[in-house]
Amino acid sequence: MINRILTDAKEDAKKSCEFNEIYLIEPVQRPIEYAGRYPFGDPALLPPISCIAELWYCFPVRNMEKDFSSLGLIWFQGDYAFPIDEEILGIIKQIPFSKICGEFSY
Repeated sequence: MINRILTDAKEDAKKSCEFNEIYLIEPVQRPIEYAGRYPFGDPALLPPISCIAELWYCFPVRNMEKDFSSLGLIWFQGDYAFPIDEEILGIIKQIPFSKICGEFSY
């Protein structure tokens, strides 16, 4: 079920951003205590809030014939709205934007 949630989040981000260059910050899964055997793996919870953002850079980074660069970003967090968790901010700073972004023309 978690794999389906993450796949759906990527598809939602593609529709929302209207491009395919999407980066998912892998969410921390919290195990659910369960006394029996679960047939589909170990049950776990994701943080309840999924966030989608578009990161834009007003110049291209690889193809100088394009006008700008952009990347869709997905992460999960426990609380609605700001502030973004410091751990997530640290991960965002390390995303190789110039290698995975899409480049577009106006």
